[in-house]
Amino acid sequence: MPSDDDTPGHDPEDLRRTSLPQLIALAGHVVNRQWHRITQQHGVSAAGANALLMLKDGPAVHREVAHRCWLHPSTMTGIVDTLVRDALVTRTRSETDRRQVLLALTPRGSALVRDLGLEIEKRFAAVENAVDERAEVVREFLIDTILTDATSEGTR
Repeated sequence: MPSDDDTPGHDPEDLRRTSLPQLIALAGHVVNRQWHRITQQHGVSAAGANALLMLKDGPAVHREVAHRCWLHPSTMTGIVDTLVRDALVTRTRSETDRRQVLLALTPRGSALVRDLGLEIEKRFAAVENAVDERAEVVREFLIDTILTDATSEGTR
């Protein structure tokens, strides 16, 4: 029986008996649901928010943004089309290599990135601020899991 501190209807003992891959999937589902809520509150898709966050440190080439978002460049095109339409991102050809498309945040996009960052920090503070060695072990395990899958699939 869950205590008053547990999420209603969810028994932590059930989770302790769950296989690790299933726990990872459940955790991903929970985080994904929260991520979608945050992005929807700010009027952008989850994929659009990811792309915007990849541009927070400055302009980047379209292909690199797609790579960092774990998407194919052609998939990123539709996401960028929406961000350009909504005046959150500009798209320009590189002056040094006309084949490359440079993406940059607009002032409106920068403001949205700032607001998203604040909301993400607030919502996920407990996760991000975990500094004990268990958090680092989990982080490394998740990175290894992602990279192993990417290697075995041969694509992103």
